[in-house]
Amino acid sequence: LPITQVGYRYGIDGKTAVHAGLYLTNLALLRVGGFDVGFARQLVDAQGARPRIMVDLTTYWFFGDVADDGPPGGFRMFPNLQVVATWDLPHVQDRRPHRLYLGVDNWVQPFPEFRYYLNPFLGTEIRLSKIGGLQLEAGWYAPWVDTTFLQPVWYGPGNLGALSVKLGFNIYVPTARDRRRANGGAE
Repeated sequence: LPITQVGYRYGIDGKTAVHAGLYLTNLALLRVGGFDVGFARQLVDAQGARPRIMVDLTTYWFFGDVADDGPPGGFRMFPNLQVVATWDLPHVQDRRPHRLYLGVDNWVQPFPEFRYYLNPFLGTEIRLSKIGGLQLEAGWYAPWVDTTFLQPVWYGPGNLGALSVKLGFNIYVPTARDRRRANGGAE
């Protein structure tokens, strides 16, 4: 099922950002609203072949009726710790670099029963311009979980886990600091 998320990320400094997002298709199609809030921090700078290492702690919140015959107003909260290694690929003209990244999500369901899901992923962002990028990511959710009898049907190698494909469009809004840098320090 396609799930659309609309979000915003704000860089606090060159290594730290906060972000939030809304899940509108869930509400329209499933009567389940959702949003997330998070914090990202770069731990290691890229240098030569060494990738940039980032961590992201995000909490996902979902609420609403999950089924006609179920209890009204279901609520779930899912903390997620993501660790990502990113390599900047060579610059194209004056554009920012394309990126290749590899990472793992550590998705937790703390209640009603505790569950933990490790989700490896691989992706790329291709910068189309200074202000826009196209993102493509493939992942494997819960690769050790047998999904043979799950409903809805999940598709993974050998009926293990579920494969995912994500397509994203990134828009970079120039800040006053970016404009000063582009003008050699003058506004």
